[in-house]
Amino acid sequence: MAGGPAGWAAWAASCLDYRKVKGRLAARRRAGCFGGEWGRRRRAALRQKLDRGMTTAEYAMGTLAACAFAAVLFKVVTSGAVSSALSSVIGKALHVQV
Repeated sequence: MAGGPAGWAAWAASCLDYRKVKGRLAARRRAGCFGGEWGRRRRAALRQKLDRGMTTAEYAMGTLAACAFAAVLFKVVTSGAVSSALSSVIGKALHVQV
């Protein structure tokens, strides 16, 4: 493994086991290897590795919520009371004398 931020990023990208990454992070933290700008970059690379897939779950929940809202809105708009109210408003708008 090469030294410096590039080596750390390569190591973080190649490591697939979450527990292994977390264990190495804890060992390096205990050894005091996270000082300065270089340490901040290494922590950022590791956090990015550990948070992979989080955005996918957030997109899935957002899509699910949007679909549920659309279904509820469709049911409300196609109900009898709302449908007749919309027809009434549109009819009055079309028959306005100018």
